[in-house]
Amino acid sequence: MKIGELAQRTGVSASTIRYYEDQGILPKPKRQASGYRVYDDTSMQKLMLIRYSLQLGFSLQELQQLLTDEYDQQALMQSIDAKMAEMERNIAKLRAQKAELKKLQQTLSQAWQAGQCPNIDLG
Repeated sequence: MKIGELAQRTGVSASTIRYYEDQGILPKPKRQASGYRVYDDTSMQKLMLIRYSLQLGFSLQELQQLLTDEYDQQALMQSIDAKMAEMERNIAKLRAQKAELKKLQQTLSQAWQAGQCPNIDLG
Protein backbone atom coordinates (compact mmCIF):
# COMPACT_ATOMS: atom_id res chain seq x y z
CA MET A 1 0.00 0.00 0.00
CA LYS A 2 1.11 3.57 -0.58
CA ILE A 3 1.57 6.17 2.14
CA GLY A 4 -1.86 7.74 1.57
CA GLU A 5 -3.62 4.44 2.12
CA LEU A 6 -1.50 3.70 5.20
CA ALA A 7 -2.36 7.13 6.57
CA GLN A 8 -6.06 6.56 5.96
CA ARG A 9 -6.05 3.10 7.54
CA THR A 10 -4.15 4.15 10.66
CA GLY A 11 -5.38 7.70 11.19
CA VAL A 12 -1.79 8.96 11.14
CA SER A 13 -0.98 11.68 8.63
CA ALA A 14 1.46 11.02 5.80
CA SER A 15 3.78 13.75 7.08
CA THR A 16 3.84 12.10 10.51
CA ILE A 17 4.62 8.73 8.95
CA ARG A 18 7.55 10.30 7.06
CA TYR A 19 8.70 11.95 10.31
CA TYR A 20 8.62 8.62 12.16
CA GLU A 21 10.72 7.13 9.37
CA ASP A 22 13.23 9.99 9.56
CA GLN A 23 13.49 9.53 13.33
CA GLY A 24 14.04 5.78 13.01
CA ILE A 25 10.85 4.92 14.90
CA LEU A 26 9.24 3.38 11.83
CA PRO A 27 11.49 1.47 9.39
CA LYS A 28 11.96 3.04 5.99
CA PRO A 29 9.77 1.22 3.47
CA LYS A 30 10.71 -0.30 0.16
CA ARG A 31 10.22 1.90 -2.86
CA GLN A 32 8.73 1.21 -6.23
CA ALA A 33 10.70 2.01 -9.39
CA SER A 34 8.66 5.21 -9.53
CA GLY A 35 9.97 6.20 -6.09
CA TYR A 36 6.67 5.70 -4.25
CA ARG A 37 6.92 4.20 -0.79
CA VAL A 38 5.34 0.77 -0.46
CA TYR A 39 4.14 -0.40 2.95
CA ASP A 40 3.11 -3.86 4.07
CA ASP A 41 0.87 -5.07 6.89
CA THR A 42 3.87 -5.22 9.25
CA SER A 43 4.44 -1.50 8.74
CA MET A 44 0.78 -0.84 9.46
CA GLN A 45 0.89 -2.94 12.64
CA LYS A 46 4.03 -1.18 13.86
CA LEU A 47 2.49 2.22 13.13
CA MET A 48 -0.62 1.26 15.12
CA LEU A 49 1.64 0.14 18.00
CA ILE A 50 3.42 3.50 17.87
CA ARG A 51 0.12 5.36 17.91
CA TYR A 52 -1.17 3.25 20.81
CA SER A 53 2.08 3.68 22.77
CA LEU A 54 1.93 7.45 22.36
CA GLN A 55 -1.64 7.43 23.69
CA LEU A 56 -0.39 5.50 26.73
CA GLY A 57 2.11 8.24 27.50
CA PHE A 58 5.33 7.01 25.94
CA SER A 59 7.46 9.67 24.27
CA LEU A 60 8.91 9.40 20.79
CA GLN A 61 12.36 9.20 22.36
CA GLU A 62 11.28 6.24 24.49
CA LEU A 63 9.80 4.55 21.43
CA GLN A 64 13.04 5.03 19.49
CA GLN A 65 14.82 3.04 22.19
CA LEU A 66 12.16 0.38 22.70
CA LEU A 67 10.77 -0.37 19.25
CA THR A 68 13.80 -1.62 17.41
CA ASP A 69 13.67 -4.70 15.20
CA GLU A 70 15.22 -6.79 17.98
CA TYR A 71 13.78 -5.12 21.04
CA ASP A 72 14.72 -6.26 24.51
CA GLN A 73 11.60 -7.72 26.12
CA GLN A 74 12.92 -7.16 29.63
CA ALA A 75 13.70 -3.52 28.87
CA LEU A 76 10.21 -3.07 27.44
CA MET A 77 8.60 -4.55 30.56
CA GLN A 78 10.76 -2.33 32.79
CA SER A 79 9.77 0.68 30.73
CA ILE A 80 6.09 -0.19 31.16
CA ASP A 81 6.60 -0.53 34.93
CA ALA A 82 8.35 2.85 35.03
CA LYS A 83 5.54 4.45 33.01
CA MET A 84 2.93 3.08 35.44
CA ALA A 85 4.93 4.39 38.43
CA GLU A 86 5.15 7.80 36.76
CA MET A 87 1.38 7.77 36.24
CA GLU A 88 0.81 6.93 39.91
CA ARG A 89 2.98 9.90 40.93
CA ASN A 90 1.04 12.15 38.55
CA ILE A 91 -2.29 10.89 39.92
CA ALA A 92 -1.16 11.60 43.49
CA LYS A 93 -0.04 15.10 42.47
CA LEU A 94 -3.36 15.79 40.75
CA ARG A 95 -5.30 14.58 43.80
CA ALA A 96 -3.30 16.93 46.02
CA GLN A 97 -3.95 19.82 43.63
CA LYS A 98 -7.65 19.00 43.59
CA ALA A 99 -7.76 19.02 47.40
CA GLU A 100 -6.08 22.44 47.42
CA LEU A 101 -8.59 23.77 44.90
CA LYS A 102 -11.46 22.54 47.07
CA LYS A 103 -9.96 24.33 50.07
CA LEU A 104 -9.60 27.51 48.03
CA GLN A 105 -13.17 27.21 46.80
CA GLN A 106 -14.48 26.81 50.37
CA THR A 107 -12.41 29.75 51.63
CA LEU A 108 -13.66 32.02 48.85
CA SER A 109 -17.25 30.90 49.24
CA GLN A 110 -17.27 31.43 53.01
CA ALA A 111 -15.66 34.84 52.75
CA TRP A 112 -18.03 36.03 50.06
CA GLN A 113 -21.08 34.76 51.94
CA ALA A 114 -19.91 36.74 54.97
CA GLY A 115 -19.49 39.82 52.76
CA GLN A 116 -15.73 39.83 53.28
CA CYS A 117 -12.75 40.14 51.03
CA PRO A 118 -11.05 36.76 51.15
CA ASN A 119 -7.68 36.52 52.83
CA ILE A 120 -5.88 33.74 51.04
CA ASP A 121 -2.74 32.24 52.56
CA LEU A 122 -0.56 31.18 49.66
CA GLY A 123 2.33 30.05 51.79
